[in-house]
Amino acid sequence: MSRIKLGFLPFLFPVMLIHMAIAEEPADTIAIKNLLSKASAAMQKNDSALIYANEALRLSKEIASDKYTSLSLQKIGYYYMIKEEYAKSMDYFVEALRIEERRNDKQRIAKLYERLGYIYFNLQEFNLSMDYRKKALEIYITEKDSLNILKMYNNIGGLYDDREFCEYRDSLQKRSDYETAIVFYKKSAAISKKIEFTEGYYRAYLNIGNAFRKLGKADEGLPYILKGVDYMRASQNYDGLAPALQALGLCYTKLGQYDKAIACYNECMELSAKFNNYSGILYIYEDIADAFKKSGQYKNALDYFIKFMILRDSLFNVEKSKQIFELERKYNSEKKDQEILNLSMLKKRQKLFIIILVLLTMLVASSAFYLIRRFRYKKIIAEQENKISKQKINELEKEKQLVAINAVLDGEENERRRLARDLHDGLGGLLTGVKLKLANMKGNYFLDEENRADFSNALTMLDSAATELRRVAHNLMPEALIRYGLKDALEDFCKNIETTDVKVIFQFYGTFSRIDQKIETASFRIIQELVNNALKHSGANQIIVQMIQDDNRLGLSVNDNGKGFDVDKVEKSNTVGLQSVKSRVASLNGMIDIFSKEGKGTEITIEFSVK
Repeated sequence: MSRIKLGFLPFLFPVMLIHMAIAEEPADTIAIKNLLSKASAAMQKNDSALIYANEALRLSKEIASDKYTSLSLQKIGYYYMIKEEYAKSMDYFVEALRIEERRNDKQRIAKLYERLGYIYFNLQEFNLSMDYRKKALEIYITEKDSLNILKMYNNIGGLYDDREFCEYRDSLQKRSDYETAIVFYKKSAAISKKIEFTEGYYRAYLNIGNAFRKLGKADEGLPYILKGVDYMRASQNYDGLAPALQALGLCYTKLGQYDKAIACYNECMELSAKFNNYSGILYIYEDIADAFKKSGQYKNALDYFIKFMILRDSLFNVEKSKQIFELERKYNSEKKDQEILNLSMLKKRQKLFIIILVLLTMLVASSAFYLIRRFRYKKIIAEQENKISKQKINELEKEKQLVAINAVLDGEENERRRLARDLHDGLGGLLTGVKLKLANMKGNYFLDEENRADFSNALTMLDSAATELRRVAHNLMPEALIRYGLKDALEDFCKNIETTDVKVIFQFYGTFSRIDQKIETASFRIIQELVNNALKHSGANQIIVQMIQDDNRLGLSVNDNGKGFDVDKVEKSNTVGLQSVKSRVASLNGMIDIFSKEGKGTEITIEFSVK
């Protein structure tokens, strides 16, 4: 694919759902919107996004909402699209499109057309991709949506610009494609200028300049690219500045201004290091090596070609090896020419000696090159083996730690069960027996009024002690957890711990089934610890505990509206409660995410595999 596609990719990503302020929305609608929002937040992190989106789809169908069914289908399609599972993605987008065609929502139809156009482009189906983009453009023109019109002109221009990657194009066809792309880019620039969308205007300029370079008209494209670079620099848009500088470097290389090209590439590399963004650094190495090569600086070209090859893990690539050998030959040739120039001033009788010396030098250089390359290969292999060994050692250490943690947690749970049983069956039964005997004594003995009141108080205190004993035994090992499972145990826990000051809400999504007892017990202890921490430290008046379950995964979250905290500071302080939670999660190979901001509340999410 083309490496310089400014203004094309930014328009391919989804527009975020805008939450409408509707008074007294139904609870199901609010739940669906929350699930879709959670799916968007988790989309780039883990597979929880699919669970949230599927649950939103189930609820949408349950309440027979075409609107939210379509949005849920689109969310699932987008999930598969970023996973590059285009066939699945297309199925969901098409199903959503059928719904929107019934609803006659033009904007939604156009957005789904854009998605299908993007998928067909990645499947290298140029004509189908173009058809869907033009359908979207027609809707935007009818709706007089200027922002989306200029975006589609830019996308269609980009499609022509990259047509050679979808189908074979000869030189004349490529030229026609680039000229057509410029026409659409200029249309995008004109509308951007009209509605004063400055960024869109200069992105279109960069695309125009780059297309002129591909046409062999670098001198004509240079002013466009320079204006784009100046805008990106002035607006401090560093994400846009790096590819703009790369386009400028390619243009300078085409014009033979190699020093300026190299300066552009160096600035690109500085930006990558400064902002820790190395997504395009591979091609910068290749482009700067090409500029050094064309300027005759073969040693520098060789160095950057080696960096390029190492980064691509292709040290054994034949084509690049040929380039290295060619650069090495030219470099050694320069050295030999200099030596011959110096030796030519010597007397003729030294000519035979000179020839022998040159041959020996070439032999030594070839041998040295072979040995250095072999040493480099061995060093790389040794480093890789060393890295693998360290990884294995670290994995063994982690396994030992997990075994130790599991042993401690198992021992702790066993001790809790033993104590709960002893307290309930032993001491509890004893207290009940004492109470019964004392009650019988009360009826058989004559007591004055004062002693009768004291005796009644003693019975009441004994009854309170028995109740407190049952509560302690229940906390040590809840009966609902053992008999009915995690869902009922968490629901009972939330009801019992709720106070007049703090409301504790339990929510369940998915399909409940019993799972491994160790996971159920660990999950209950984790929620117990997190809710107690929230009650003690957050200052919240509402805590929401969520449980999401399907056949393969169990998701848990605790969300409060309290004062929040600095996550980095708390993790560095190694608080006992948080470390206990992390240890339990790690012992079952789970994942934990902590989101908190001072004054904005806290959300802690845990996920386990329950296959």
